[in-house]
Amino acid sequence: MPDRTLPLLVTHSGKFHCDEVFAYAVLRLALGLSEPGSHRLVRTRDPAIVTSADFAWDVGGVYDEAANRFDHHQRGAPLRADGMPFSSAGLV
Repeated sequence: MPDRTLPLLVTHSGKFHCDEVFAYAVLRLALGLSEPGSHRLVRTRDPAIVTSADFAWDVGGVYDEAANRFDHHQRGAPLRADGMPFSSAGLV
């Protein structure tokens, strides 16, 4: 049974892309989660699990920094100064 006291990090299931892998690395470093067993990583598209995440990126259809949600797939997603959309890693 997973330890529910550990931070839950969630990204999408299926094929992985470099933006969510890089976002995961950045989050681990920024949050000090470098030790094995310091967090839980779940790859899913299940809305209930995404909603329960401490941090979610590249899934969920929401960008809300205050809520630790970093998806870039929805309309109105943030753009860089040059007008290009951010990747999930860029949002993180």
